[in-house]
Amino acid sequence: MKKLIILISLTTVVLLSLSMVPQAVALSYLPVKAFIVEGSDVTSTVECSGTVQANVKQDICFGCPIKITKSYVEVGDYVKKGERLFDIDKNVTLQALLNNGGSDADTNSTAQTGSNSSSVNTSAEESALQQALSSGVIGQDTYNSLIGQVRAGNSLNNANSATVSSSSQNSNETDSEKIVNNIEANLYAPISGVVTDMTDTGDGMTPASTSLIQITDFSSLQVMAQIKEDDLKNVKMGQPAFITGSGFNGNYNGIVSRIYPSSGQVQTDSGSENMVNIIISINNLDKNLRPGLDTNVTIKTAVRDGTIVVPFESILQDDNGQEYVFAFKNGRAIRQNITTGDEYDTGVEVLTGITAGETIIDDPPDSLSNGSNISIKS
Repeated sequence: MKKLIILISLTTVVLLSLSMVPQAVALSYLPVKAFIVEGSDVTSTVECSGTVQANVKQDICFGCPIKITKSYVEVGDYVKKGERLFDIDKNVTLQALLNNGGSDADTNSTAQTGSNSSSVNTSAEESALQQALSSGVIGQDTYNSLIGQVRAGNSLNNANSATVSSSSQNSNETDSEKIVNNIEANLYAPISGVVTDMTDTGDGMTPASTSLIQITDFSSLQVMAQIKEDDLKNVKMGQPAFITGSGFNGNYNGIVSRIYPSSGQVQTDSGSENMVNIIISINNLDKNLRPGLDTNVTIKTAVRDGTIVVPFESILQDDNGQEYVFAFKNGRAIRQNITTGDEYDTGVEVLTGITAGETIIDDPPDSLSNGSNISIKS
């Protein structure tokens, strides 16, 4: 009976010891996190900033004072091409045009003879014609005809320096009337679009060379952006671009439609930097976009298939600068040296040292070393 009790006791001790072996073995394995490497498609991008601008807009400017009596539009109005914009007081405008030429003559008359005064007056008419031509009020043929008459009158004045003939005055007045008539004929919208700027005419005359109104074609909105010189080699015409901004809702997509042929210095927070202007055309325009809004632009420059990318935390570096990871193989941590490539938001590209399908330790603990017994956390 005594022998039986001893046998039972020994058996119990052995069984208890055997039950504790797995637990002891498990405690000798360091638990770690891991992931299985998979090849993925990786998109390379270039980030830049820009401004919404209109490719088509037009200012109306006549190059001489104008008396506005009525305005048919306000800033923000949509106008169609050919729509009437203003009415003017032709008589007051004509008188202002004549007085403008006369004032120039009066300014110089104290230092010149009467004949020189007439010559200066005629030069002012030539200047008015040149302004009208430059602003598109009159065409080249009309200008050539009128300037010939003015210069002919100038020659007549020089030949008859004692007086200014009334016929010459009538000729100059006729020329001024033609300019005013051309202004009257061009007080219509040259393009369809939104009125984005207007001069406050008040009750007075609009200053010479002042733009009366600016019309912008919102269907021509695009983004003018600047890319760094270092990114220029990666940006090509036709690449897709994605546009966001704090001043509007939603995302917009477009393409790189123009790359400027030269670079320029731009002041940044860190100093000056060489930048190149590019144009991004916008595919999905809507009413939320406005000229002048700031934008952030992401340009998709390349897509690579089957790229190995691992988290930043999984990569270690030894004292010699060699980068490496720990792979999980047969319950142990095995060091594998790697070479890395580009960095992305999700991690680092691994060029050599890892293949798809391997299990890699994520964020290895400091105590982990080559050959350590490890277990994968569930």
